[in-house]
Amino acid sequence: MVRVEFPLLRVVGGPVPAVSATVVSWQPSREEDDSGDVALLRLAHPVVGARAVPLVDGTAVWGHEFRAYGFPTGGDHGAWATGSLRGVQGSGWLQMDAGPSGVPIQPGFSGSAVWDEAQGGVIGMTVAAGRGGLNGTAYLVPSFELVDEGVVAPQCPFRGLAAFDEDDAVFFHGRETDIERLRRAVRTRPVTVLAGPSGCGKSSLIRAGLLPGVRAAGLTVSLMRPVPGLRPEAVLAQALTAVLEPDDGETDRLRRAAELTVLLTEASDETTTAEVASGLRSALRRQGGRAGHLFVVDQMEEYAGVAPDAARRLFHLLIHLCGTVDGESGSVPRAVVTARHDSIEALMTAATSAALSDAVMFLAPLGPDDLRDAITRPVDAVPGLWVEPGLADRIVRDAADEPGRMPLVEFALTRLWEQRERSMLTHGAYQDFGGIAGALAGYAEDSFRAVVREDEIPLAQALFVQLARPADQGVYTRRPAPVADMNPAALALARRLSPGKLIVFGRTDEGTEIVDLAHEALTRHWPRLGGWLDDSRKFRSWQEELRRDLARWKEAGEETGALLRGSVLEVAVEQADHRPTEITALERAYIGASRRFARRALRRWQALVATLLALLVGTGVLANMALDSSQTAERQVRTLASRALADESSDRAHHDPGSSIQLALAAWNADDTPQAQEALLHSHVTGEYLRASHVGLWPGRATRLDATADGRTLVVWSKPAGAAPVVLSVVTGAMDGSPRSYALRGAPTGDVRSEISSDGRHYAVATPDGRVLLWRLDGEPRDPRRLKTANTTDRTVYAADLDFSKEGTRLLRLLGSKEPHPQDQGRQGFVEAWEVADGAPLPVADDLVPSGVEMDEAAFGEDPDTVTLSWSRSRDLVDVVELRHLGSGRTVRHIVTGVPRGNLQLLGGGDYVVEDRGTGVLSPSRVYVHNTTTGAFRRIPGGALLPDDTGGYVMQDEEAGAFAEVALTRLPTGETFRTRVPRIEDEDAVTAAIAAVRKEGEPVTALTTIGNTLMVLATEPGAPPAEEKPNLDSVPDALSSDGRTVAWVNDGRLYVHDTVDGRDDSVKLPLAGPGSSRWRVAWMPGDGRLVAWQAGGTALLVYEAADLKRGKAVDLDVGTDGGTQRGAMDWVAPLVGGDIAVLTVGGSLLRVDSVTGLQVGRPMPVEHTNSALISPLRSSGQLVPRPNHPHQVAVVTRAGVSRGTIQLWDTLAGRQIGVLSGDAISPVFHDFMQRSLIFSADGRSLLVQSADGAVRRWSVNQQKTTGHPMAVDHLDNLIALTSDGTAITESADGYDLWATQTGRHIGAFPTVLDIRRTAVVHENRLVAYAKGWRQTYDLLRANWFPHLCSSAGRDYTEEERKRFLPAGTPSGLPCENASPWPGAPTAH
Repeated sequence: MVRVEFPLLRVVGGPVPAVSATVVSWQPSREEDDSGDVALLRLAHPVVGARAVPLVDGTAVWGHEFRAYGFPTGGDHGAWATGSLRGVQGSGWLQMDAGPSGVPIQPGFSGSAVWDEAQGGVIGMTVAAGRGGLNGTAYLVPSFELVDEGVVAPQCPFRGLAAFDEDDAVFFHGRETDIERLRRAVRTRPVTVLAGPSGCGKSSLIRAGLLPGVRAAGLTVSLMRPVPGLRPEAVLAQALTAVLEPDDGETDRLRRAAELTVLLTEASDETTTAEVASGLRSALRRQGGRAGHLFVVDQMEEYAGVAPDAARRLFHLLIHLCGTVDGESGSVPRAVVTARHDSIEALMTAATSAALSDAVMFLAPLGPDDLRDAITRPVDAVPGLWVEPGLADRIVRDAADEPGRMPLVEFALTRLWEQRERSMLTHGAYQDFGGIAGALAGYAEDSFRAVVREDEIPLAQALFVQLARPADQGVYTRRPAPVADMNPAALALARRLSPGKLIVFGRTDEGTEIVDLAHEALTRHWPRLGGWLDDSRKFRSWQEELRRDLARWKEAGEETGALLRGSVLEVAVEQADHRPTEITALERAYIGASRRFARRALRRWQALVATLLALLVGTGVLANMALDSSQTAERQVRTLASRALADESSDRAHHDPGSSIQLALAAWNADDTPQAQEALLHSHVTGEYLRASHVGLWPGRATRLDATADGRTLVVWSKPAGAAPVVLSVVTGAMDGSPRSYALRGAPTGDVRSEISSDGRHYAVATPDGRVLLWRLDGEPRDPRRLKTANTTDRTVYAADLDFSKEGTRLLRLLGSKEPHPQDQGRQGFVEAWEVADGAPLPVADDLVPSGVEMDEAAFGEDPDTVTLSWSRSRDLVDVVELRHLGSGRTVRHIVTGVPRGNLQLLGGGDYVVEDRGTGVLSPSRVYVHNTTTGAFRRIPGGALLPDDTGGYVMQDEEAGAFAEVALTRLPTGETFRTRVPRIEDEDAVTAAIAAVRKEGEPVTALTTIGNTLMVLATEPGAPPAEEKPNLDSVPDALSSDGRTVAWVNDGRLYVHDTVDGRDDSVKLPLAGPGSSRWRVAWMPGDGRLVAWQAGGTALLVYEAADLKRGKAVDLDVGTDGGTQRGAMDWVAPLVGGDIAVLTVGGSLLRVDSVTGLQVGRPMPVEHTNSALISPLRSSGQLVPRPNHPHQVAVVTRAGVSRGTIQLWDTLAGRQIGVLSGDAISPVFHDFMQRSLIFSADGRSLLVQSADGAVRRWSVNQQKTTGHPMAVDHLDNLIALTSDGTAITESADGYDLWATQTGRHIGAFPTVLDIRRTAVVHENRLVAYAKGWRQTYDLLRANWFPHLCSSAGRDYTEEERKRFLPAGTPSGLPCENASPWPGAPTAH
């Protein structure tokens, strides 16, 4: 403890004021220069009459006058020393020279504070006085050395992009005059509207300038920030309830707020509103502060811009609520509203104009002097912080012409504080980050890049553009978004961005969580965001109008009169399809309701047209009209019918695939409209493996399937609509193409277990209440026989299993129960068995089930007197499978033992035990199959564990939009077959009802029940999905030209995987050289060889895919570019004939013979690359081989990307043979290896993607564009140009098809989602590979309709005819007399 005295505060004749203090930090003395020995003290309490003084800068102080107070020898009451400051000397101390007539610094002044008269603050502490020839010279330690930031935590006096709050009042300066004006306005006016431009500091003035004073004066305060989507009555009710009912809990407060919202809403006229407001005003007088209550509505422009009617209503309610203020007395409520100039007009109505004209107080941007105060006075409030001389004036000059300058100034000051040097804000830091203009832009971009991955940029763009809306004069204003309305992926990204303060989270008065831009200044000064907003301005303007329409529809009670119609609806549908991630669920529901209403109206209109036509024709009125007019009218009606049918097909695709396909066929048969084309494509993709489709075999929606191994007998559980009970339907003949069905009586409910005998003659069900029901399946709708079972009413059953013996003559049931009875002798389960013919019970040994185990499964062995049992041992938590004798209980064979619990299951009617030997949650499954008859076991490929409904196969599946890719692995051989299964949108298990069956000598067929449809699906041989490590290079895999084999590089190894037979191989690659080069892979056309090369490096190797040990390194000669980045490879393209073309970063073209591994000839200079283009942030060049033209390539150099120049080169002749010149080409980067160029299969056409995303088709020989440009997203990738003129592009969700002649989007192939997706076109099929799944799609449009007709063509059901067929639908079956796709080539 230390005693500190304050002699200058002593009253004459009184004691010296003193206070105790604690040492909180001490710098010991340093021998080398006697510095140090400085302590930092914390006073026990403030000292009356003393105040803190500012610490000032010790640089550039030569000639400044100083004074210091000390106690030299003989000066018991102290003495003042004065003089002039000089400069810093070698030890870092600052020199002081005594004045000519003043007291010099001498012993007794050590530790004295030195006051700089010029700067008006303490510049440091006296530490030494000169002797001898230096008498009169002294030294001080500069202020910045005195502050220990480890003890006294530095406090930033600036707020970046955030508004100043009440706690920041000490740092809020420059608005003193405006604060007093605003306080006077609040005292004398009921409502004050603080109006000013964006960025002038309205919110800070309210919070840090006004509120501390009004609270001290006795006003209570409610802060409100209404956001779009909240009703004005609810906004006000929430604020009022918090004041009027302060002691209520959260639940009661919400209830009272809801009641008050209703009361305010019902006050719809002036008289009623005035009456309600008067009552509330009286209540506020009682419950508010002694001087009244103040409502603060901040940033009203955001509310007025999106919901002007709601903003006017809120302002109107505030005027009524506040009434009048009589002079400066009274505790009446008052209100302050902040808004931009341009939003005041939105608040004006006939009822508010008078009050509004008296209420407005304009706030101008800070002038130079006030702005300087706003910079320097917060610094003065922080001990030890100062501004380098001249910097404050520099900032004032730089900010003079900046619109919305205060956020920029505050942000720049915050950056300066973060980069302070020795507690000083410096010119150097200000210069480094680009001053006022560069601070925000640089920080925003750095924060963005630190969080957002390259593949997340489209998601980030969608997120940010939703947080601002277009305003007048080309600017943008913030638009907070409720978290509940956000896309989950965008919300997750927003939370990751929020620590960087680009995005902030908050809550409305109602408690709704919202996400918002940190400040509107981001929209003006962050180039990335500004560009995004400009690109999306048209869409966002449309979307804001849609939201206003949506609000009116909701306010009107969802009346059909407020729905979208005509061209407005067409635009809405197009926008929702084009930008689905930016349309909220409410907006999508509004558009969907509008579409449904429009379709109903269309059908009524079509029916009317058809009736009129019939009447006119029948009465002969049209007899004199031209025949072509009649045909034109008929075509128009068919076109309308086609669109309506296609829309209905799309609506039903996700919950009724069978009807969706039928309606797509009907739509195409009616007319080849774009809507019909897209519906047909969707149905074709979903049903590509479909070979037959049958409806009406059971009522309602299928929920469960049991099937015999040969597929001859199926039992389908279904749930009809409404409250009707479940139905059990027996289906036979599915494999013969003529299925028949009948229903069983007495279907039970609840969580049942079921089993069908292998011969399809009997079906058994075990119910939760202990019953066992047995049906005979002989084509008659029989009642079940109830078998005699043990009484289980007093047992808690946790497991049950049923099984028929192999020949179908016996049935067993296993029950596992907890808390065994005393007579059970510790056994937690028992087995019962019966003869199927008469239901007679079979003798079962009492000890068949071991004691101390939990039973899992049971099945008959090969011998019907034996039973395979699966259980878990409680003592060591392992699974065991044994074969035991039914009658005696003796163990016949130990099949599996010691497997960790939960890793075994009985399949194939007990013939096999499937074991999962995966080592952990994240490790791949290793699946083994044990034969219960022989005891043999083997590993099967893949990690499939889910059984099909015959028990003879295990399955893996992967969702891909409206369907699932399914791999079926046969037990015990491991043969795998692939198929594609339509799926129901709201069902989690996509493969819940699949039966894989195989006739001798025929391929495997999959039977599946989807909704009300039985589908028969073909399969094809294929390997199970490969288990792959994450690809650290994040580059798509490379498919061989036939689409069969995939290759990739991961962690320095080259991998090859055959997707059909499952063969794998890998080889270690040489270590990558210095820099950011990465390995890439490309296939030699048609000869099974691979090229591995380093993008941005120099290593190039050729491998035999069949034997990766046979690799060959290629030495490249890049001429004078050798040893520099110019000599690195930018792109590599294998050519037909065995050559490899290489494009270097420097713009040279090389030709390599892949057979010999030697470069042929010297480098061919294509175009010199200047140094500015050699950067990872600049687009690489591209090289695309020209099919059917050996040795020819299309070349885009780095310099040619921005110019839109594509050069055609003959690598054999070593010369340029043509140039295509167009718009700037979409850039590509080594990290993703996307393509902006692609040739057609014959090499005559070239697709080119421009930087704006537009894709154009070029005639290479004519060197000009043909057809219409396609509006492809600029982030999409070009895949192929097919023989029938269809362009294929890759988007985030799959592969899109475009008609190059019309530029129209045809539709899309959804795929398994994976950033490493890749695809090739082989024999008119698109082969895609993602996440270990190989997917194929027929690209010949001429095949789609005939294929669907052959596999799913049928008559309409009665429901389809009644509900979905509009007037104009052609009579007859949809596949009768249907024309093929116009203009499509004949499929071979």
